[in-house]
Amino acid sequence: MSKASPNNKLKDYYYHNIGDDKFLEFYLSQTCLIDSFRLWLWDKDNRTYDFRVEVKNENEEEYVLIKDENNPIFKNKSSWQTIHLRGRRAVRWIRLTGLRGPPHDSEFAIVDVECPAHPKK
Repeated sequence: MSKASPNNKLKDYYYHNIGDDKFLEFYLSQTCLIDSFRLWLWDKDNRTYDFRVEVKNENEEEYVLIKDENNPIFKNKSSWQTIHLRGRRAVRWIRLTGLRGPPHDSEFAIVDVECPAHPKK
């Protein structure tokens, strides 16, 4: 990963406010053929998030929605998550949109993104 846009890195994490029609968009330094990536959701407490994942490459006009077990929303997720793209594909941008978080905090917060995901040992 080379940068995140919009410029919303605060201290040690990227974030956007849930419900403000914004998202986190990660731009890869080059198009990569990947079948998965990992993201590290804020985990300094017991919060969970619901979120949407979309990807595209430079040849696509629109983002492609990635589904979680046939559901377009990843629900009640926390800490490290491996996102499987259901096959190898060319990716240049990754868009993450927080849909629900803890009731005491309106931020969707991500500490890190690994692309491609490292294989489990």
